[in-house]
Amino acid sequence: MATAQRLAAEGACVILCDIDREALTKSEDSLRKVAGKDVVSVRGSMSPTSSRRRALRAASVQFGGIDICVSMPG
Repeated sequence: MATAQRLAAEGACVILCDIDREALTKSEDSLRKVAGKDVVSVRGSMSPTSSRRRALRAASVQFGGIDICVSMPG
């Protein structure tokens, strides 16, 4: 989460992905305090292809694409 917070503080748009709905909601709420509307969350694991597709689609729709991906498995 610290990486996402730092990137958001520097002006990056951030997409969060987590399998744990409660943790995802908590992280999104916390990050919105820093980044405002520039946060999107996608529930799921980045392992299955469908979750990756949802994350990429969300990035494309909301922000026009992805410039960098930081994967931090927990």
